[in-house]
Amino acid sequence: NVPGLYAIGEADYQYHGANRLGANSLLSCIFAGLIVGPGIARLLGGLKGGSAADQPASLFEEEVRRHRQRYESLLAAKGTENPYLLHKELGQVMTKNVTVVRHNKDLNETLAKIDELSERYRDIALSDSSNWTNQTLSFARAVEDMLVLARVITEGALRRDECRGAHYKPEFDLPALTAQDPAALREEAKRWCQAFAARNERWLKTTIAEYTPDGPRFSYEEVDTSLIPPRPRTYELKGAEVIVEVWKQMQREGAVAPTADRRERALGKPVGAT
Repeated sequence: NVPGLYAIGEADYQYHGANRLGANSLLSCIFAGLIVGPGIARLLGGLKGGSAADQPASLFEEEVRRHRQRYESLLAAKGTENPYLLHKELGQVMTKNVTVVRHNKDLNETLAKIDELSERYRDIALSDSSNWTNQTLSFARAVEDMLVLARVITEGALRRDECRGAHYKPEFDLPALTAQDPAALREEAKRWCQAFAARNERWLKTTIAEYTPDGPRFSYEEVDTSLIPPRPRTYELKGAEVIVEVWKQMQREGAVAPTADRRERALGKPVGAT
């Protein structure tokens, strides 16, 4: 939502959902490469006020001044904290608590640790105060950004009480089927599918985090599933065959519908209408 900023290639998020595998990033690179050139040309063609060279020098000078002040304040800092140690502690707690398997208790613990590290960051000192090829200075700036992003990742995970893609909370996983009688097994599969559909209704959305000085502001963006409707990913779950069969039946009967279909029906439009 930043006008004129293009996030392309590996920075794209919308093509592979919650579990984008490495090689699949090729789609982001190829598609973004196809559209970004014409997109930038259209943006530049519609700009009013001329190019960057036509803008007042004060616009750029002010931004340079702001960054220079930040760098000078870091160089002059006389605190007691080592940014490399803060980085190490942040990495340890994120690796321990915020990888694939996540528990709310651990996520809350991590947020408390990020609060602590953010406060300690205010008291850092650099071992190198020179103005030439100072890697400690640039690293200290990077640690500040890491703390901001770590909070986004952790709080975003805490808000999602579900399992989706590479975000796995065991206490909110949908269990395997246990019934032995075929009729009871089918009924249990139906309840499983209803719970799966309810979670999609709540969480089949992209998490959007917006920066504010007081911390991230979260919102959610619907995922368009009009071309590829969601379906259970059972991963050899006991009763998987029955779950898949019941899900397909519920789709045929209209008991569950793709997100885009629900949106169109809510707006009173025929499904597929433009």
